[in-house]
Amino acid sequence: SFQYVTLISGQLVALLVLLVLQSILSETALDAWGWRIPFLIGGVLAVIVFWLRRRLAETESFEKRGGGQSSMFALFRHHPREVGLVILLTAGGTLAFYAYSIYLQKFLVNTSGFDRATASQINAAALFGFMLIQPLAGALSDRIGRKPLMIGFGVLGVLLTWPIFTTLESVHSPMLAFLIMLGALAIVTGYTS
Repeated sequence: SFQYVTLISGQLVALLVLLVLQSILSETALDAWGWRIPFLIGGVLAVIVFWLRRRLAETESFEKRGGGQSSMFALFRHHPREVGLVILLTAGGTLAFYAYSIYLQKFLVNTSGFDRATASQINAAALFGFMLIQPLAGALSDRIGRKPLMIGFGVLGVLLTWPIFTTLESVHSPMLAFLIMLGALAIVTGYTS
């Protein structure tokens, strides 16, 4: 579950940058040139991470294996069922995760009619709640097993995605939009944890 805690933390940092920019720049300035600021920050951070990564020593087991060379074709040849299952689970989970964590922010603006700043705040609050429930769902998964959570994610995701989006079309209350978004993300927790 902590892998997604770190991933969500990164999204929250990006949203924090957006919220700061939305509060100090006009919408016109943000559209004209302000959108470049996050890319500049990301570029600087990428250079720093690249520099740090080049100075890290590899693990002993990685060095003994000769750099981790593997054959994707051998993986497909020897484990086709497992590879197919992982691809399908990853595709479905990733689609749901990004639909609810990234696209819903745009949906709130373009379809529900929220202004950009409010949609960003709703998204940040829902992602923060989503991040907090990851370890709890991970502990539940340790207790009852991964399969029930994955099945719950699959069934609820299939049954509720359309109602979630159609309900959000007519929502005008930021609190209700937040609760619906958090509920959608809670469904995804069956996959992410």
